[in-house]
Amino acid sequence: MQAQKVLSKVSKSEIMWLAQFRAEVAERDRRSDIAAATSKAIKKGMEKGMEKGKLETAYNMLKDGLSFEIIAKYTGLSLAQLKAITV
Repeated sequence: MQAQKVLSKVSKSEIMWLAQFRAEVAERDRRSDIAAATSKAIKKGMEKGMEKGKLETAYNMLKDGLSFEIIAKYTGLSLAQLKAITV
């Protein structure tokens, strides 16, 4: 009888431990997903900012009368992108 009580307590303890472990794994996975999404969003924002900077630079270069070819060479923008910019 006493052995069954000990076994019953151990089993409950193991169940509690397993539930806690699963909760911790789920929380770690959730945090990892958030970190990955944040990193992706930051990278995308930086890329958009760099593209905006190139377009602003190209706009100013066009205002100063530089040719599309020269601007494309130094900004990395395509001729189609440059022709879409209105001065």
